[in-house]
Amino acid sequence: LDSNDEDTEKEYKCDGIRSLVGGFLVEMVLGNQNTWGNISLYCSSYFGGKYPSPLALFLPIFLFLKTVFLPVSGMIVQHISIKTLIARLLRDMLGADAGQFHLADEKNPESSFYFFVISYAALFGIATGLSYILPLRICYEHYPGRRGLVSGIVIGGFGFGTFVFTFVSTALINPDNLPLIDGIAPPEVAQNVPEAL
Repeated sequence: LDSNDEDTEKEYKCDGIRSLVGGFLVEMVLGNQNTWGNISLYCSSYFGGKYPSPLALFLPIFLFLKTVFLPVSGMIVQHISIKTLIARLLRDMLGADAGQFHLADEKNPESSFYFFVISYAALFGIATGLSYILPLRICYEHYPGRRGLVSGIVIGGFGFGTFVFTFVSTALINPDNLPLIDGIAPPEVAQNVPEAL
């Protein structure tokens, strides 16, 4: 092997490691979907606590759209690069989170609540469906004979994201661990929800 071949091989190995770390981090961000079990009552409290748990609407919409858009990502990748698609999806998904609360209608908070939950679930479901498989596809190119190991590492980020973001969301929304009274958070806690998302 000459020095150019050795350099190319080292660069390819570094690309493989970067793809594993990047895939783990992308899945970690996507894993924050499961924090809804933790923050749903805080979201309801933000809208006055008069509404049911957002989970009843969020999960079916989110899971349906995620499932529908999983195969679509493979078709889209044929037309644009995987890295561009992941960057756009994460930007759109994270940007959509905070923006949903600013659409609240003071005169009709109930419609604002349902609009928030449905639009949040739809945007997050589409973005997750489109980006869930892409990190695996990138890593498989670098480790074709180690698909099981690669899948475990990358998808492990999804579960780790749930674990980490549950604590982060609680620390951001309810840092003093104030108790909920009849399933409703105190106003000083509920006001933290938009900033936390």
